[in-house]
Amino acid sequence: KLTIAQARPLLIEDEAGKIDLNNAPKEMIAGLLGEFAPADQASALTDAILERRASFAPPAPRPGRFFTRGSVTFQSLASLAFSDISEVRLIPGMSAALYQQLQPYITVYSLGPLINRQTASRVALLAVPNVSANDVDALIARRGAAEEVAPAQLSAFARYTDIADLQTVTIVAQAHLTGGISFTREAVVAVSPDQQSGLPRFLRWRQRAGGDDHAADIDDGSG
Repeated sequence: KLTIAQARPLLIEDEAGKIDLNNAPKEMIAGLLGEFAPADQASALTDAILERRASFAPPAPRPGRFFTRGSVTFQSLASLAFSDISEVRLIPGMSAALYQQLQPYITVYSLGPLINRQTASRVALLAVPNVSANDVDALIARRGAAEEVAPAQLSAFARYTDIADLQTVTIVAQAHLTGGISFTREAVVAVSPDQQSGLPRFLRWRQRAGGDDHAADIDDGSG
């Protein structure tokens, strides 16, 4: 009989710190693609993503200082243009190599046009139009402290970012079994900060490939 000798989280990510394929404004998607692809390819892929979105769903809310996040619901996720980030591979011209580069910075779970500037990666923040690498580095350096400038005065950051409670996270954990066997699992989990006693809801579960550990996705049918 095998028992777990050790289990530990490898990574915890806020999905709101990523760029939502279904809701992010065109310029944010173009900015992210522009970090990994030539300008003409990034422009063509951006247009193709927006065309797919237009054929599946009504236009996303325009970003702005008055946008606020509503309660997260995943009831309509399956009807959106992208129900999983892997579906961006269906876009003509999207190579496997480019998808692998984009994968850490895109999501379908934030359900809003803005990214959380307190948890977003440097790469995701660099996709914000009209900001420099120095602007991004300064913003990251101020994390954990009260913002000295009101959000409405943060210029480009105010249009494309906000500060939000944790609602959906990706957790990657690794377990080691007696006998030298190990495996890694990845889960997307919906959490309720205002209901601390409530049970988290698993929205996606993936067995990460490695050795004999074949990859498989399991979606929560309730979401």
